Amino acid sequence: MRSRKVKTPKTPPNPPSKSESTPVDMRLMGTEEDLEKWAWFLELVESKGMITVLEKGKLYKNRGESKLYRLYIKIKLNR
Repeated sequence: MRSRKVKTPKTPPNPPSKSESTPVDMRLMGTEEDLEKWAWFLELVESKGMITVLEKGKLYKNRGESKLYRLYIKIKLNR
């Protein structure tokens, strides 16, 4: 049996910098109740200092007979 040479992982080409993180636009989609739970969770994470919620939109109902809603949030990770 031949032994295999184990490859060591390479550093990503653009590792994350230690400076300011770039804001991310998130679109969450789910029931009204589920989106309220996600909004609460993100507020909890923000209160721990892990993220900053920059913008939070209102709930938008999907078109047609769908029971789903959309919620748009802009956040950035704190380092």
